[in-house]
Amino acid sequence: MGYFENEDAAPLFALIASAAVKHLVNFLWRNRRPPGSLRVGTLKSIAIYPVKSMSGISLPEVECSYSGPRNGCLQDRTWIVTYGAGNRFVTGRQEPKLTSVRCSRSGDFILLDSDGVETLKMPIEIENIESYQVKAVRVHGIPLSGVDCGDDAANWIDRVLNKRGHRILHHIPALPRRLTSIGATAFKRSFYHAARPEDEVAYQDSAPFSLGTDASLGNLCKRVGREIPEEQFRHTFEISALVPAFEEDSWKDIIIGSVRFVNFAPIEKCLMSVVDPRIGAKTEDDEPLATLKQYRNVYPDMFGHNAAFGRLLLLEKPGIVRVGDPVFACKAQ
Repeated sequence: MGYFENEDAAPLFALIASAAVKHLVNFLWRNRRPPGSLRVGTLKSIAIYPVKSMSGISLPEVECSYSGPRNGCLQDRTWIVTYGAGNRFVTGRQEPKLTSVRCSRSGDFILLDSDGVETLKMPIEIENIESYQVKAVRVHGIPLSGVDCGDDAANWIDRVLNKRGHRILHHIPALPRRLTSIGATAFKRSFYHAARPEDEVAYQDSAPFSLGTDASLGNLCKRVGREIPEEQFRHTFEISALVPAFEEDSWKDIIIGSVRFVNFAPIEKCLMSVVDPRIGAKTEDDEPLATLKQYRNVYPDMFGHNAAFGRLLLLEKPGIVRVGDPVFACKAQ
């Protein structure tokens, strides 16, 4: 009896064939070149940074929503460390050791690890908000709020930073967000005109997504004279580029797989870029910021004497992006 004469095998063959066709169609769809675009690279890595200024979580894929990348219920920069009675938000600029705190996920919990202290375990979702205290926090002068994660979390971060008075707040979906770019250094400057009402963020500095390329990073490393980890710039997406360094400055729209983004603005580099997350400390020579200021002061009307490196993105078409996806760009006219 031949294989296809076996009635039990026929449904299995049909299922395999259907899956193969679906995979092929999906592959062709994600790799097609959108009209008017050029292939500029491949998506090299994806990272979500759940806690502002702490380490990121590397992921093979993320869902892209208007408020930023998400992995299920885990979202980008929805926890924040505060200090003092006024709940002043704290970042790696003031406390470089924050950048060395390792974040990971275990089921419905986020885990924080730091040398010399036990692991802190916090729930990702909070269902009964009435049993928690909601506290105010100002991010770049803009009033926001967050659910207080409790005394155990506060004592844990106090031990990590060797100073009492900290709290950890968690922004949950029930709390209001803020419009993209509010609080950014260049908020009132014309580059930020593209933000829409749906472009809201939680504790991000400026925009829901960011992007860098290995070509631009390689150019910077060559000028500095040493390797700089891509994690030091805390981008959502890192691109393995097929184009020269800083070509991303000229892109208007960016398509990763089937997801479309608007190239919103350059990223103004601050003291955060001199904090090495591998050691949780600032570099002694102020690199790479010192070098960036020498040759990347390309937006003086926006940033004065400050440098730009990387791009801020807004979402145009939601969807899922995956490491290995092709990256296309439409250049600004």
